[in-house]
Amino acid sequence: MKNNYLFPTWCKTVGIVCSIPFLLLGILFIIDSAAMGIDDLKFLYDCEFLATLDIIALSVTLMMVAFAREKDEDELTTSVRASSLVIAVEISYVIIFIAALCLYEFAFLSFLCANLFSMLILYIIIFNCRMNRIRKEARNEK
Repeated sequence: MKNNYLFPTWCKTVGIVCSIPFLLLGILFIIDSAAMGIDDLKFLYDCEFLATLDIIALSVTLMMVAFAREKDEDELTTSVRASSLVIAVEISYVIIFIAALCLYEFAFLSFLCANLFSMLILYIIIFNCRMNRIRKEARNEK
């Protein structure tokens, strides 16, 4: 019996649509904390629940996008998923190693918060680029 732990195909569309506002809110948190100072956009700091909700919601929606079943799911897709995940982990950790050498104290912690989602985002980009290339090659062969 082969178990497949992927989400249904509709989760990809829902995840993309829902992740956009949460991604923008996360970027707003990062910009506000890094550049504007504590006094600007004070409502974001007054509501720690909003930051927590943003992290959870962005994680869930990115996982929905990353691990939704493709319409043409087969062994090739599974292989591309595995190799894309390995590449995304490697790139993400190289970025973390470079940041550990270049950033210190609070700047490094801020970077780690921003980098929290890089592995999923890199995986989504790499996987979709590779699948698009495979589908384009398949169309050209016909």
